[in-house]
Amino acid sequence: MTLFGYSVLGVPWFYWYALAPMVAILLAVFLGLGTTGVMRWALAPLALFLVLSWTTVAPEAVRIQSHDADVYAGIGRTLKEDAKGRDASVLLEPIGLIGWSSGLRVVDEVGLVTPWVAEERAKGDGWYARVVARTHPDYVVFRKHWLEGGVAWAGAGAPFRSQAQQDSTMAPTRSWATAPAA
Repeated sequence: MTLFGYSVLGVPWFYWYALAPMVAILLAVFLGLGTTGVMRWALAPLALFLVLSWTTVAPEAVRIQSHDADVYAGIGRTLKEDAKGRDASVLLEPIGLIGWSSGLRVVDEVGLVTPWVAEERAKGDGWYARVVARTHPDYVVFRKHWLEGGVAWAGAGAPFRSQAQQDSTMAPTRSWATAPAA
């Protein structure tokens, strides 16, 4: 039902969204089989799965998530410091930690906090250029190599219609790597 709900609502698919419905399905199957009396041993694979995944997958997941949280919090702090109390905006995805720690007005690429962006995405190619033209964000934050690959993390349509549109849209922006220190 959860996955169906995601589809109906047009929620962009990310692999980690499968966790809640998959756990529910696994629990229902294993508990159902284990309590029927016919397959009491079915709970043993569930226990083994939980023990093995907890000891092998969990530590790596925590390490990766901690690293990502540090990176995102650092970006948020950098934006906050650079904005120095101005009423500024940022266009980005992922919005969570960066948006919260920066304190800036967020325009998100997916449309979770700015639903009109999802409508622009649905219009197809060039949606990113249209969003930038409408909002004139003070900051644009995107994943490394996003521009080179033209990856649309959710929705239909490429972010830009052409390389020329990408160049003209991104021309006024400056990269933190090449921007002079404040």
